[in-house]
Amino acid sequence: MGPSAAGRALSEGAVISAVVASVRHVDTPYGRLLMSGVSRYEAWRRIAPTVEAVLGARQEQGQQDPQGRSQEEDQDQDQGQRQKQRQRQRQGQTAGPGWARSG
Repeated sequence: MGPSAAGRALSEGAVISAVVASVRHVDTPYGRLLMSGVSRYEAWRRIAPTVEAVLGARQEQGQQDPQGRSQEEDQDQDQGQRQKQRQRQRQGQTAGPGWARSG
């Protein structure tokens, strides 16, 4: 999640709950267990080790994206792109776009 106002407004607990719910529904047979008649409590008990393992593996990865970059590297790249954009804007403000020049 980016540093948007909505993202900053979320509590840490809400984010953790959302991640755990995602892992529960995407990475485990939780839904199939419920649909087969297993109680919610028993389904949770059965999938808990998998949820813990998936969360642990993600934490060990240093929260890297699929391309192997960490969040810090992404932030550095974003900052570099913003700096380049500001430089281009400054250049454009002083010289104007090439098609707009009379001459």
